[in-house]
Amino acid sequence: PSTASLKNLENTKKNILKCKRELIVGTYNVRTIRKDQAREELIEVFKRSGVSILAIQEHRICHKEEVKVEKGPWGALITSSAWRNGAGAATGGVGLLLSKEAYRSVKLVKSFSDRVLLVSFDGNPALTTIYAYSPTEGAEQVAAGQFHEVLQGAIREVPLHNVLSVLGDMNAHLSKESPEDKDWYLVASEEIRNGTEKYKALMDLVQEANRAVLQLQTLPRSRDSVMAEPEVATARENIFVTKKELFENPSEEAR
Repeated sequence: PSTASLKNLENTKKNILKCKRELIVGTYNVRTIRKDQAREELIEVFKRSGVSILAIQEHRICHKEEVKVEKGPWGALITSSAWRNGAGAATGGVGLLLSKEAYRSVKLVKSFSDRVLLVSFDGNPALTTIYAYSPTEGAEQVAAGQFHEVLQGAIREVPLHNVLSVLGDMNAHLSKESPEDKDWYLVASEEIRNGTEKYKALMDLVQEANRAVLQLQTLPRSRDSVMAEPEVATARENIFVTKKELFENPSEEAR
C-alpha cells in the first residue's frame, strides 16, 4: 500500500479535543465534487454546518499527488486521488473537509491506499481519524479483502493512547437484533450467520480493533440544493466507528 504522507502542515494549534467543547464530525458520500461548482457548494454548506471534520467519499477528483491539500480562508480540503476505471472515468476517492481551527491542529496526513487515508491531530490525548471507502457489494472478494487488510494495517499503526475514529462509507447496512438493543450491527443477525466474506471481514475488523458501530441519522435531500446539509445527508450505509469507551450508548450519541 501507498504510504505517501505530509507532516506538520502549518501546525499552530494544540488540543483539538477539549473536555468542555463539542467537536462535531461527520461523513458524507458526495457522489462527485469534480466540478468546481459542486465543490464550492459543498464547502459553503460545510462552513454553515458547524462541523469541524467531514469525511467525504467518491469525490472523483484525480490528481498527480497521492495526497493533495487545498487551503482556503474557511479551512482546507484534503484528498487522496481518485482512480480511473476501464472506461477512463474518474471513480472513488476519499478525503476530508476541515474547519480552519481543525486544519491548524493537523500534524500528519498519510495515505495507505486510494481507499484509506489517515489524519492525526495534535492534542492530549491526540486524535487520529481514518477515512475509508469500501468496495461495493458487487466488487470481487479479492478487492474487498485487500481493502480490509489495508484498513486493518492503518488501525494497527495508531498508538493505543490516541482517540481513534474511522469515518466513511463501508457499503454495509446496519440493524439491531431487537428494539431494546443499544448497539448497532453491520448486518442483520441472520445475514451475519450466512453472510459473505466481506461482511465477516468487516465484523472481524470491528471486533479486533475494539470499536463500536454508530448509525448516522438520515434525512431527505433538499430539493433546492444539489448538496444537502452534510450532518443530515448521510446515507444509511455511511457509518463511523469510534472508541467504545467514549459513549455509554453509541446509537443515541450518533443521532
